Amino acid sequence: MVEASHYAKDEIQEKVQQVVEEKKQLLQSWEAHRHHLEEVYNQQVFNRDAQQLDRLSSEQEGHLRSSELGSTVEQVERLIKRHEAFQKLLAAQEDKVVALHELAARLLAEEHFDSANIKDTLVRVMERRANVKEAAAERRRKLGDSMLYVLFNRDVIEVEGWISEKLQIASDESYRDSTSLQDKMAKLKKHQAFEAEITANRERVNRIKKQGDQLVAKNHQSSVEIKRRVAAVLRAWQE
Repeated sequence: MVEASHYAKDEIQEKVQQVVEEKKQLLQSWEAHRHHLEEVYNQQVFNRDAQQLDRLSSEQEGHLRSSELGSTVEQVERLIKRHEAFQKLLAAQEDKVVALHELAARLLAEEHFDSANIKDTLVRVMERRANVKEAAAERRRKLGDSMLYVLFNRDVIEVEGWISEKLQIASDESYRDSTSLQDKMAKLKKHQAFEAEITANRERVNRIKKQGDQLVAKNHQSSVEIKRRVAAVLRAWQE
Protein backbone atom coordinates (compact mmCIF):
# COMPACT_ATOMS: atom_id res chain seq x y z
CA MET A 1 0.00 0.00 0.00
CA VAL A 2 2.91 2.31 0.70
CA GLU A 3 4.40 1.55 -2.70
CA ALA A 4 1.04 2.12 -4.40
CA SER A 5 0.84 5.64 -3.02
CA HIS A 6 -2.05 4.80 -0.73
CA TYR A 7 -3.85 7.82 0.57
CA ALA A 8 -2.78 6.80 4.09
CA LYS A 9 0.81 6.14 3.06
CA ASP A 10 2.37 8.42 5.68
CA GLU A 11 0.20 7.05 8.47
CA ILE A 12 0.99 3.48 7.44
CA GLN A 13 4.71 4.19 7.39
CA GLU A 14 4.46 5.74 10.81
CA LYS A 15 2.59 2.71 12.17
CA VAL A 16 5.12 0.30 10.62
CA GLN A 17 8.01 2.28 12.07
CA GLN A 18 6.25 2.31 15.43
CA VAL A 19 5.83 -1.48 15.33
CA VAL A 20 9.46 -1.96 14.32
CA GLU A 21 10.60 0.29 17.16
CA GLU A 22 8.38 -1.45 19.69
CA LYS A 23 9.68 -4.83 18.53
CA LYS A 24 13.23 -3.56 18.88
CA GLN A 25 12.55 -2.26 22.38
CA LEU A 26 10.84 -5.54 23.30
CA LEU A 27 13.82 -7.55 22.10
CA GLN A 28 16.20 -5.25 23.97
CA SER A 29 14.08 -5.52 27.11
CA TRP A 30 13.94 -9.30 26.79
CA GLU A 31 17.68 -9.51 26.23
CA ALA A 32 18.33 -7.34 29.27
CA HIS A 33 15.94 -9.47 31.32
CA ARG A 34 17.57 -12.68 30.04
CA HIS A 35 21.03 -11.30 30.87
CA HIS A 36 19.87 -10.32 34.36
CA LEU A 37 18.38 -13.76 34.95
CA GLU A 38 21.62 -15.37 33.79
CA GLU A 39 23.63 -13.18 36.17
CA VAL A 40 21.27 -14.02 39.04
CA TYR A 41 21.62 -17.72 38.24
CA ASN A 42 25.43 -17.49 38.12
CA GLN A 43 25.36 -15.56 41.39
CA GLN A 44 23.34 -18.33 43.04
CA VAL A 45 25.64 -21.03 41.65
CA PHE A 46 28.71 -19.16 42.90
CA ASN A 47 27.23 -18.59 46.36
CA ARG A 48 26.12 -22.23 46.60
CA ASP A 49 29.57 -23.56 45.67
CA ALA A 50 31.31 -21.08 47.99
CA GLN A 51 29.06 -22.13 50.88
CA GLN A 52 29.77 -25.81 50.19
CA LEU A 53 33.51 -25.17 50.37
CA ASP A 54 33.04 -23.16 53.55
CA ARG A 55 31.14 -26.06 55.14
CA LEU A 56 33.90 -28.46 54.12
CA SER A 57 36.51 -26.11 55.56
CA SER A 58 34.60 -25.83 58.81
CA GLU A 59 34.38 -29.61 59.19
CA GLN A 60 38.04 -30.06 58.30
CA GLU A 61 39.15 -27.34 60.71
CA GLY A 62 37.39 -29.27 63.46
CA HIS A 63 39.27 -32.44 62.50
CA LEU A 64 42.58 -30.59 62.47
CA ARG A 65 42.05 -29.13 65.94
CA SER A 66 42.72 -32.59 67.39
CA SER A 67 45.82 -32.59 69.60
CA GLU A 68 46.02 -36.39 69.75
CA LEU A 69 49.47 -37.53 68.62
CA GLY A 70 49.65 -41.03 70.10
CA SER A 71 52.00 -42.48 72.68
CA THR A 72 52.90 -45.80 71.05
CA VAL A 73 54.10 -46.80 67.61
CA GLU A 74 50.79 -48.53 66.88
CA GLN A 75 48.73 -45.51 67.94
CA VAL A 76 50.79 -43.09 65.87
CA GLU A 77 50.65 -45.41 62.85
CA ARG A 78 46.85 -45.42 63.06
CA LEU A 79 46.73 -41.64 63.34
CA ILE A 80 49.09 -41.20 60.38
CA LYS A 81 47.05 -43.59 58.26
CA ARG A 82 43.86 -41.71 59.15
CA HIS A 83 45.48 -38.36 58.41
CA GLU A 84 46.85 -39.52 55.06
CA ALA A 85 43.31 -40.53 54.07
CA PHE A 86 42.17 -37.06 55.16
CA GLN A 87 44.84 -35.40 53.01
CA LYS A 88 43.83 -37.51 49.99
CA LEU A 89 40.24 -36.34 50.43
CA LEU A 90 41.50 -32.76 50.73
CA ALA A 91 43.41 -33.11 47.46
CA ALA A 92 40.39 -34.65 45.73
CA GLN A 93 38.34 -31.60 46.69
CA GLU A 94 40.81 -29.29 44.98
CA ASP A 95 38.71 -29.57 41.77
CA LYS A 96 35.90 -27.74 43.60
CA VAL A 97 38.31 -24.96 44.57
CA VAL A 98 39.59 -24.60 41.00
CA ALA A 99 36.05 -24.58 39.60
CA LEU A 100 34.97 -21.84 42.02
CA HIS A 101 38.00 -19.75 41.13
CA GLU A 102 37.34 -20.13 37.40
CA LEU A 103 33.66 -19.22 37.79
CA ALA A 104 34.52 -16.14 39.83
CA ALA A 105 37.16 -15.07 37.30
CA ARG A 106 34.61 -15.33 34.46
CA LEU A 107 31.95 -13.39 36.34
CA LEU A 108 34.40 -10.66 37.28
CA ALA A 109 35.61 -10.42 33.66
CA GLU A 110 31.96 -10.03 32.57
CA GLU A 111 31.52 -7.22 35.14
CA HIS A 112 28.80 -9.09 37.03
CA PHE A 113 26.46 -6.83 39.01
CA ASP A 114 27.59 -8.55 42.26
CA SER A 115 31.31 -8.38 41.42
CA ALA A 116 32.36 -6.76 44.70
CA ASN A 117 30.73 -9.48 46.82
CA ILE A 118 32.00 -12.24 44.50
CA LYS A 119 35.56 -10.97 44.81
CA ASP A 120 35.39 -10.66 48.61
CA THR A 121 33.83 -14.11 48.97
CA LEU A 122 36.42 -15.70 46.69
CA VAL A 123 39.30 -14.18 48.66
CA ARG A 124 37.80 -15.36 51.96
CA VAL A 125 37.11 -18.90 50.73
CA MET A 126 40.55 -19.26 49.14
CA GLU A 127 42.33 -17.99 52.25
CA ARG A 128 40.38 -20.42 54.40
CA ARG A 129 41.20 -23.35 52.09
CA ALA A 130 44.88 -22.35 52.13
CA ASN A 131 44.79 -22.29 55.94
CA VAL A 132 43.19 -25.76 56.01
CA LYS A 133 45.90 -27.16 53.74
CA GLU A 134 48.63 -25.55 55.84
CA ALA A 135 47.07 -26.89 59.05
CA ALA A 136 46.90 -30.36 57.47
CA ALA A 137 50.56 -30.17 56.50
CA GLU A 138 51.46 -28.99 60.00
CA ARG A 139 49.56 -31.85 61.63
CA ARG A 140 51.34 -34.31 59.32
CA ARG A 141 54.68 -32.85 60.47
CA LYS A 142 53.62 -33.20 64.10
CA LEU A 143 52.60 -36.81 63.56
CA GLY A 144 55.95 -37.44 61.89
CA ASP A 145 57.72 -35.96 64.91
CA SER A 146 55.49 -38.02 67.19
CA MET A 147 56.47 -41.20 65.35
CA LEU A 148 60.14 -40.28 65.66
CA TYR A 149 59.66 -39.68 69.39
CA VAL A 150 57.83 -42.96 70.12
CA LEU A 151 60.41 -44.90 68.10
CA PHE A 152 63.11 -43.14 70.12
CA ASN A 153 61.39 -44.09 73.39
CA ARG A 154 60.93 -47.69 72.28
CA ASP A 155 64.56 -48.05 71.25
CA VAL A 156 65.83 -46.44 74.45
CA ILE A 157 63.74 -48.76 76.62
CA GLU A 158 64.82 -51.85 74.67
CA VAL A 159 68.51 -50.93 74.66
CA GLU A 160 68.48 -50.04 78.35
CA GLY A 161 66.79 -53.39 79.07
CA TRP A 162 69.32 -55.24 76.94
CA ILE A 163 72.28 -53.53 78.63
CA SER A 164 70.81 -54.25 82.08
CA GLU A 165 70.31 -57.90 81.17
CA LYS A 166 73.88 -58.28 79.88
CA LEU A 167 75.28 -56.55 82.96
CA GLN A 168 73.55 -59.16 85.09
CA ILE A 169 74.98 -61.96 82.97
CA ALA A 170 78.41 -60.37 83.09
CA SER A 171 78.20 -60.20 86.89
CA ASP A 172 77.99 -63.99 87.02
CA GLU A 173 80.82 -65.64 89.04
CA SER A 174 82.46 -66.98 85.88
CA TYR A 175 83.20 -63.39 84.87
CA ARG A 176 84.31 -61.97 88.21
CA ASP A 177 87.91 -61.99 87.12
CA SER A 178 87.05 -59.33 84.56
CA THR A 179 87.42 -55.73 85.66
CA SER A 180 85.09 -53.94 83.25
CA LEU A 181 81.96 -54.52 81.23
CA GLN A 182 84.06 -54.28 78.05
CA ASP A 183 86.25 -57.18 79.25
CA LYS A 184 83.23 -59.20 80.23
CA MET A 185 81.61 -58.52 76.86
CA ALA A 186 84.79 -59.57 75.09
CA LYS A 187 84.45 -63.01 76.69
CA LEU A 188 80.74 -63.20 75.93
CA LYS A 189 81.49 -62.41 72.26
CA LYS A 190 82.78 -65.96 71.95
CA HIS A 191 79.19 -66.87 71.43
CA GLN A 192 77.98 -66.16 67.93
CA ALA A 193 74.45 -65.26 69.06
CA PHE A 194 75.83 -62.67 71.43
CA GLU A 195 78.00 -61.18 68.68
CA ALA A 196 74.86 -60.73 66.58
CA GLU A 197 73.21 -58.99 69.53
CA ILE A 198 76.18 -56.65 69.90
CA THR A 199 75.97 -55.65 66.25
CA ALA A 200 72.21 -55.16 66.32
CA ASN A 201 72.28 -53.08 69.47
CA ARG A 202 75.24 -51.00 68.33
CA GLU A 203 73.11 -50.02 65.33
CA ARG A 204 70.22 -49.29 67.65
CA VAL A 205 72.39 -47.10 69.89
CA ASN A 206 73.54 -45.17 66.81
CA ARG A 207 69.91 -44.82 65.77
CA ILE A 208 68.99 -43.51 69.22
CA LYS A 209 71.70 -40.88 68.93
CA LYS A 210 70.45 -39.88 65.46
CA GLN A 211 66.81 -39.82 66.53
CA GLY A 212 67.63 -37.76 69.60
CA ASP A 213 69.61 -35.23 67.54
CA GLN A 214 66.73 -34.92 65.06
CA LEU A 215 64.18 -34.35 67.79
CA VAL A 216 66.33 -31.73 69.49
CA ALA A 217 66.94 -30.02 66.13
CA LYS A 218 63.15 -29.84 65.70
CA ASN A 219 62.90 -28.13 69.11
CA HIS A 220 60.82 -30.98 70.53
CA GLN A 221 59.08 -30.00 73.76
CA SER A 222 60.95 -32.79 75.59
CA SER A 223 64.38 -31.83 74.22
CA VAL A 224 66.00 -31.60 77.67
CA GLU A 225 64.79 -35.08 78.64
CA ILE A 226 65.77 -36.46 75.22
CA LYS A 227 69.35 -35.18 75.63
CA ARG A 228 69.54 -36.72 79.10
CA ARG A 229 68.32 -40.11 77.91
CA VAL A 230 70.66 -40.16 74.91
CA ALA A 231 73.61 -39.33 77.16
CA ALA A 232 72.57 -42.07 79.62
CA VAL A 233 72.36 -44.70 76.87
CA LEU A 234 75.75 -43.73 75.42
CA ARG A 235 77.31 -43.77 78.86
CA ALA A 236 75.86 -47.18 79.71
CA TRP A 237 76.96 -48.56 76.32
CA GLN A 238 80.54 -47.37 76.78
CA GLU A 239 80.94 -48.62 80.36
